[in-house]
Amino acid sequence: EEQKQIQRENGTWSELFARESLVNSNQAVAVIVFYLFSFILGLAVYPFIRLALPGLEDKGYAFSRLLGLLLLGYFAFVLGSAGIFVTRKLLLGIFVAIVLAGLVLGFLKRKDFARELAQNWKRYLIIELIGLAAFLFFLWVRYQNPDLWHPFKGGEKPMDFSYLNAVIKSTVFPPYDPWFAGGYINYYYFGFVILGMPIKLLGIIPAVAYNIVLPLWYALLVMGAYSVGWNLTRRIIAGKKGEDSPELQKLFGQPFWAGLWTALLLAFLGNLGNLKLLTDTLASMGAAGALMEGASVFQKIGWFFKGFGMVLQDIPMPLYPGDWYWMASRTIPGEAITEFPYFTFLYADLHAHLIAMPFVIFSVAWGMSFLFSHGKWAENQKDNRIGFIFSLVLGGLLIGALKPINTWDSYTFLLFNLFIMGYTGWRYMEPVKFVKNPKLGKVITIAGLMLVLVVLSSVLYTPFNRNFHPGYSQLGFWTGDRTPLKSYFTHWGLLLFIVLFWYLWETYQWLAVTPLSALKKLEPHRRLLTVSGIVLLVLLIILLLLKVSVAIIVLPLCLWSLVLILKPDQSDAKRLAFFMIATALLETLVVELVYLVGDIGRMNVVFKLYMQAWLLLTLALGTALVALWNDQHKWTLRTQLIFQIPLILLVASALLFPLMGTTDKINDRIDVNAPKTLDGMQYMQTSSYYDMGVAIPFWEDYAAIRWMQDNIQGSPVIVEGQAYEYRWGNRYTIYTGLPGVVGWNYHQRQQRAILQTNEVQNRVDAVDKFYMTDDLNYVRSFLKKYEVSYIVVGRLEQAFYPGGGLGKFAAQEGILWDEVYRNGETVIYQVRLP
Repeated sequence: EEQKQIQRENGTWSELFARESLVNSNQAVAVIVFYLFSFILGLAVYPFIRLALPGLEDKGYAFSRLLGLLLLGYFAFVLGSAGIFVTRKLLLGIFVAIVLAGLVLGFLKRKDFARELAQNWKRYLIIELIGLAAFLFFLWVRYQNPDLWHPFKGGEKPMDFSYLNAVIKSTVFPPYDPWFAGGYINYYYFGFVILGMPIKLLGIIPAVAYNIVLPLWYALLVMGAYSVGWNLTRRIIAGKKGEDSPELQKLFGQPFWAGLWTALLLAFLGNLGNLKLLTDTLASMGAAGALMEGASVFQKIGWFFKGFGMVLQDIPMPLYPGDWYWMASRTIPGEAITEFPYFTFLYADLHAHLIAMPFVIFSVAWGMSFLFSHGKWAENQKDNRIGFIFSLVLGGLLIGALKPINTWDSYTFLLFNLFIMGYTGWRYMEPVKFVKNPKLGKVITIAGLMLVLVVLSSVLYTPFNRNFHPGYSQLGFWTGDRTPLKSYFTHWGLLLFIVLFWYLWETYQWLAVTPLSALKKLEPHRRLLTVSGIVLLVLLIILLLLKVSVAIIVLPLCLWSLVLILKPDQSDAKRLAFFMIATALLETLVVELVYLVGDIGRMNVVFKLYMQAWLLLTLALGTALVALWNDQHKWTLRTQLIFQIPLILLVASALLFPLMGTTDKINDRIDVNAPKTLDGMQYMQTSSYYDMGVAIPFWEDYAAIRWMQDNIQGSPVIVEGQAYEYRWGNRYTIYTGLPGVVGWNYHQRQQRAILQTNEVQNRVDAVDKFYMTDDLNYVRSFLKKYEVSYIVVGRLEQAFYPGGGLGKFAAQEGILWDEVYRNGETVIYQVRLP
């Protein structure tokens, strides 16, 4: 009750965001300030990250901004959870402390620091330029279409923006729930803390900051992907040709191109969904109404070319606005979601999985550094201990953050890094000295390291773990429709082609230089390979009987991965790449077998695990693609053509999404004449919407929302009309962050399923009755029960609640409430204190 009162009395919007300030009167200044702020944070934490990630040749520079933002958010989160008010002064203090700590450590290590900068400054400049290019590109995309709502494909921006505003306005943590007045957000909200604290500190209006944060996050994703691809390729070349290899001295050598292709595969190219959309659309045009189902391949080809001829005659394709960016995310029949990173950023929901992506890549880089450093952080004992502490704390902080950012990722990437720790510890690290048996000593060393990482990742986020109660935590066996092979190839076709060709080439090279007698080196692994082969064969038969057709692709490739991992004298870098590929492939199989009980089918299981699989695959395949391209001179012309022609066609097909999807998304606005800006609210001034047979012009809500932002003190409860999910309802809680009685019905029931009550539905019904009833006793009890301070009666309320119920607001003006704002048909009443 005390915390609720603290939240209600504080968080005044007008005190946090001054409209007349330079950052809010000039959007270009806001962009520059935010970008430079992240750059300064990155420089400040670089002295720490370089000690924690010695296995990376670039010392983790690409992740320094991300770590700086994580630290700012984390310290604010911990202090706020302890009851300390999270004000702009506190955030400034945290920022200054981080900068000072970085300066002190940088000064103490100035010789090492100067030497590294002299060696690597060109590489760091390339990372910055790649990040800046990605930032400016996506800033342009958001400038073209900054809207935070759309009537048909608006997504979950309303919930994300409402939660972001509430996190910013919250004085302590956990943040209050803007869609369930009196409660706190029971959702993985820490990503909003990380993004919201810089917004709060800099005082940039959230509707603008939203469209700056997205490009920045895209840039961090691209920089991280580039770094992983660059480090992985560099390590492979160094292991094969030595650190003095001329290839490694080139600024734009193979590591650069591998890093660039890793970033492109991960963050820019799409799946083959738009190729399918194009071919299906042209074939349907050519078919002229004939049934496609059951037609022969030759008929479909004929229809395709006929449709293509029609397009050449300027006959438009029968596609709806949004199809070019939407359909690629639904390549599997049914409710399954098949997003990939560029779709996610283009769609622009500031959702948990989007915020988590750069951290997922960072966690992979952490494991990579642990492996490449062989569990050793410095030559001298003192620095080694310091690096060991920094590394494990960073690992706990980073991997632990995945649970409160996007819980789905936490288990996968904790296990991923535990496997790496186990392998590294067994192969390279010293056993504990108090045990005579060296193998047992190594087991104890490994177990100790794993335990420390697991405990740190949990303990560091105790405030979140203590208050987070997910409603759905039980896995069930999926018996519904499985993914058709056609859909599987539509989503994974390009990446599977690269995997297959790389594995063929790696195997060919191995066998070409390996006499038959040398295969005896695999003898120690004979039992493992035999058992694995038998198990996989039995699994394959069972899965095929269960109609899991993708198993015929996944299981052989996983066994092939295991063989390549166990290859004698295989480099650690390649083993890591094969391990990432196998893990990703297994995730695409898991979604055919399990679902989350209580959820909408297997929608979110496919959604979340497919995204993880995309990240893991592409982090390995930039290296693979460049290796294949550079080794072509060893192939016959026929083999080169077999590789090049399909690859070029597949890449061109994957490029259809960023080319056509981006254009479609930019043009798919509720009002095509709305201004181009970074302000996500501006569309409201010129747009209108039809619902319940009534026209709802948004300009009235726009003006009323701004009045609320500028005039309401603290964070009191408001009530507004309840609409269905994804429609125009809850617009005041969304754009002000003020707590409303109830938000989206289904999402709140999801997030409060642990209660196993009808409380959410009861609130929805109560709001409806409040607006429709003439019973003043019920009205009084409603206002008292939910502690409502302001009532919104606007165009939406008139559309959803026709009849005489709305007449009570004018009749009781000056008795139960006072009119404090009126503009057109929109009125805001302030409830009189009892």
